[in-house]
Amino acid sequence: MRVLERWFTELCVAWVLHLTEDGASASAGTGKELDHHGFDDDDNNDARSWFRGLAEIMKTINHTWSSFSEDGASVGLPVGTKTPILDLFQFAQFIQVVMAKMIAFVDVVVPSSATNNTTAQVLLTTGSGLVLPCEKISALLGVHGALRRVNIRLSELASPSAKVETIKAQIINLLSPKDVKTGEAVWSIVEQIRTELTEDSCDWSSSLTLQGSPDIHEATRSIIRYIIVLRSHRSSMALIIPTEANRPQVGDMPLLDSMMEEIASCLVEKLAGRSESFPDQSLRSLFLLNNAYFIRRQLSNRDHPPRVHVAGLNNKINDYFMSYLQMSWEPVLPCLLNPNQLLFGENYTPLFMFESEFQKTCTAQKQWKVPDPKLRKNMRRAIVWKIVPDYAKYIEQNQVTTPKFSPGELEEMLQELFEE
Repeated sequence: MRVLERWFTELCVAWVLHLTEDGASASAGTGKELDHHGFDDDDNNDARSWFRGLAEIMKTINHTWSSFSEDGASVGLPVGTKTPILDLFQFAQFIQVVMAKMIAFVDVVVPSSATNNTTAQVLLTTGSGLVLPCEKISALLGVHGALRRVNIRLSELASPSAKVETIKAQIINLLSPKDVKTGEAVWSIVEQIRTELTEDSCDWSSSLTLQGSPDIHEATRSIIRYIIVLRSHRSSMALIIPTEANRPQVGDMPLLDSMMEEIASCLVEKLAGRSESFPDQSLRSLFLLNNAYFIRRQLSNRDHPPRVHVAGLNNKINDYFMSYLQMSWEPVLPCLLNPNQLLFGENYTPLFMFESEFQKTCTAQKQWKVPDPKLRKNMRRAIVWKIVPDYAKYIEQNQVTTPKFSPGELEEMLQELFEE
């Protein structure tokens, strides 16, 4: 145990020695209080150190096991010298103890990730200190992959004696159930979230507090991040999805791809429904545009294939864009385009009314958020094209010699729209 504790301390995983078989803290005095009711930053840090520690342990196994070959030259002995099999048997026993201690962590992360709190509601929770299910799934998939790699590598190691082979089989039998357990936990979370996001009976959109901002909503960021986690672990998920899983598929598309597209499409629909809470139609259109544009950019990322398709998303983005322009800027132009059809007060000219509406709209929208630089640039350019030519034409046709704003100044003001 002294050797084990020293080695685990060097690997920064000494805390696993204080975990009991059910994953709970062995004593309050260990300073390591782990429970099954939440998955916080400490759990994430533990997972990362556990991955690194297990990888180093496997390097040691690979190096040391190869040293116990029949050819003693591998350990610096004269060629033909036999390495005692007893040493390898003792080493295998030691590794069995090591793995028994290491896999206690599985019983910590699995219960904390598979509780009833792992729902779409948690996925949409912000500001509560809760780690989102995508973090839980990512950690679990890491554990699942690490255990699987260890099992495969151990199976490949040659055993020169029946006793050593028995110990090796016992180690594999120790790890395999934990591998299965983590896979089942991942699938349980995936199914639960998919169900809650896609079922009409569960209106999680009511939890989307808009707070008057057209910015990308935290729910959008969370769900897209969740999809990206699944996408980046495609090979692991292919091993986890049960063969009896019965979910709608699109043609020959793999089940995981179908699920990701279903969730993304559902997100777009839910956001559209929730946007009705905006009293301002311009805000509503900009909110939908920001979120839809973010979804398309994230799911079409060439660096993280495959792309996740959302039916009609490009058309929706164009519609949101045109709707925003119509609701925000077309009301500014009638003063100039149809001055003879409008009634103005004695002291109000068409140009005065335009300047008033223009300044009011600019002032309001200067603080509106459009976080994507490319979208922000395109929107400013579209607004300039919509407003400035008609303004310049009016100035020229009516021979206005001292306008309050020159066309160039108008364009500069429009280039200041939207917070980054």
